[in-house]
Amino acid sequence: MMHRTIFLIFFILLINIPGVRAQQPAFTNFTVENGLPSNEIYDVFEDSSGYIWFATDHGISRYDGYGFKNYSTADGLVHNTVFGFFEDVHHRVWMRMFNSALCYMEHGKIYPYVHNESLQRFLGRNFIQSFAIDSAGDLWFMSIRSPFGLYHQHHQTGKIERVVMPPGYNAVVMELGGNKVIGAVDLENKGAPASPENMIKHTGNCWFFHIVYDPKDMGRSLVRMAYDKSGNFIFSFNENITEVRDGKLKQQFQFQHLNPVNNLF
Repeated sequence: MMHRTIFLIFFILLINIPGVRAQQPAFTNFTVENGLPSNEIYDVFEDSSGYIWFATDHGISRYDGYGFKNYSTADGLVHNTVFGFFEDVHHRVWMRMFNSALCYMEHGKIYPYVHNESLQRFLGRNFIQSFAIDSAGDLWFMSIRSPFGLYHQHHQTGKIERVVMPPGYNAVVMELGGNKVIGAVDLENKGAPASPENMIKHTGNCWFFHIVYDPKDMGRSLVRMAYDKSGNFIFSFNENITEVRDGKLKQQFQFQHLNPVNNLF
């Protein structure tokens, strides 16, 4: 009984000590003073080895927990403004640039994408908003402006083709193997919307579904997604959110009068 009384007194004293109650989470603010090439960060990415990558308007930076290693055009980047990263099944870290060119790092060295010239010619003044490399080395990408759609470029021939969606579906999530996925919309795809009981369709390695959008807001688009190892995903298109769980459309909703969703985790 005495031990219980002492413990109770100690506990009462402890919860009344200033600073012992709810604590603010600890964080570190990294800037150019710590070694970053720029304070303007477009993307932050953790690779399979645990390195943290930063995409900036002055190249890229890799953080190992102790310091930053920076890379620019002097190290092989095809442009110093980098918007995002992707790690393929071979653990190469790919980068997408402001000029819609791509490059990748392998064994500490940066290489340009072999089909940069044809990719840039195809996109013109448009540029890539999302991309992925499949296990065969083929490129899949979606642009940020019309014509929207999911495009495929073969790694050997460099030929670019558009992924055709079934009538009535205007959004797709494609599984590329190795738990790699890419999502896109094709607002030019025609046909009546899918019926409520068949709002989502799984064919091969593609999930197709229908989203409602305002044509007046389609000068640009923003597609983002989060995906888990069970095949469930959350897909965002501008202000729209779609959740697919266990192969079924769980819910769709829209953030009215808000800016587009910028990222999902």
